[in-house]
Amino acid sequence: MNDDLPIYVLRVSARCRRLRLEVTPQEGLVVVTPPGVAASAVRDVVRRHRRWIETAFQRLAARQAELAASGKDASAPVTAPVRIELPALEENWSVRYDERPAPGRLVPVQTWAEPAAAGAERILHIRHGRGVETAQLVTALKGWLRDRAAATLPPELRRLAAACGLDVAGVRTGWQRSRWGSCTHAGVITLNAKLLFLPQELVRHVLLHELCHTRHLHHQDEFHDLLLRFDPQADACQRALRRAGRRVPDWAEDGRA
Repeated sequence: MNDDLPIYVLRVSARCRRLRLEVTPQEGLVVVTPPGVAASAVRDVVRRHRRWIETAFQRLAARQAELAASGKDASAPVTAPVRIELPALEENWSVRYDERPAPGRLVPVQTWAEPAAAGAERILHIRHGRGVETAQLVTALKGWLRDRAAATLPPELRRLAAACGLDVAGVRTGWQRSRWGSCTHAGVITLNAKLLFLPQELVRHVLLHELCHTRHLHHQDEFHDLLLRFDPQADACQRALRRAGRRVPDWAEDGRA
């Protein structure tokens, strides 16, 4: 990137509620805006997010290299999944897409899970109108995944906190681009919803890591000693986390600001 603005594709969408940036293998930088946004406002947003754009292109290049090394097509467009595996919860979901034609009106994308008996297949329904874009389906799936994370990760974090005698001021779930978790000075922990794609032992490590930050908000010896006290396999888990990003499916990768 030089002092000029990066080249971008501008897309106006009536369904878009706020201006957003996306970086894709097919089109590079894409700016999606609601109708009526001035060109100067678009340029200002691109200029302010220059650092994010550079990082997003670097992450995309790394992801493409990883896919190429594994023999996958790095330029293939993202597709909506028909099956979702969540190792953290030991859950497998079959996704069913139900088209509901409704001429003359917009049908919102709706997501709901079908009740399942113990041991039965879990089914996730995505109801949508005719001509819906894949991006809308993926957005709905991400929303469902965030809800699933919000229902399961905070209780597990609080259970671990009680078992370890650590205090947590608050816990929330998010969709972080690069961090599995974070902790503020006030002791509020944020957990990445994409943790659900990781094995349980790595999820436990991340939760313990962030809980230890409620005592030591750094990575010096005091923090490391406390973490090893609760998680003797912390070093091995930390090494595994460096490669854990490949467990996140392409549709769940965050490519927007």
